[in-house]
Amino acid sequence: PNNGGNTIGTEINLNLLYKLRVYMDLELHAAYLSLGDFYDSPVVNGNVNERPKDPWVLFASLKWIMF
Repeated sequence: PNNGGNTIGTEINLNLLYKLRVYMDLELHAAYLSLGDFYDSPVVNGNVNERPKDPWVLFASLKWIMF
């Protein structure tokens, strides 16, 4: 797009796993995206001249497999 580059961004993911029992896992997930120069274009930002903030997420999950 106009005034934008080719790089969308760089993503980093992290997963911590703790096994509570057999077939029972507790997990913590985290992700961070550093936006690239692609988002310098107002066309991809909904015609807003300001760059969006870098998105991130953090969540926990409990997996329990029962037979």
